[in-house]
Amino acid sequence: MYKILIIDSNSIFGTTFAGLLKRSGYQVEITAEVEDGLALFPSSTPDLVLLGINVDDPSPFAAASRLPETVKLIALLSREKKPTEALKEVLHLLRDCPVFYKPFRTEEVLAAIYAELVPQEK
Repeated sequence: MYKILIIDSNSIFGTTFAGLLKRSGYQVEITAEVEDGLALFPSSTPDLVLLGINVDDPSPFAAASRLPETVKLIALLSREKKPTEALKEVLHLLRDCPVFYKPFRTEEVLAAIYAELVPQEK
């Protein structure tokens, strides 16, 4: 069973995605705080982190940089402010991860989660 960690301060978003992912058989943990999220997996790491990012808060970038390279990352950026090209570039350079900008289509994010996890199966 794949373990997915959702880190996002929007509880509606986290709850919605967690419900969809749990029904698909994933083990899901949700947290609003980056540090709390990283502490949820003390003995093992999640397979994927779905990271909600407010463009004004740099802490998710620091959290992403502390994740082991084996952890897949998908970033969801808020559109409260238009992300700068520099911010987009930092995300891609940080982990070369898929990035979605709110508002996004739920099925596109779910497809990206599946695509990130399936190649791990042997």
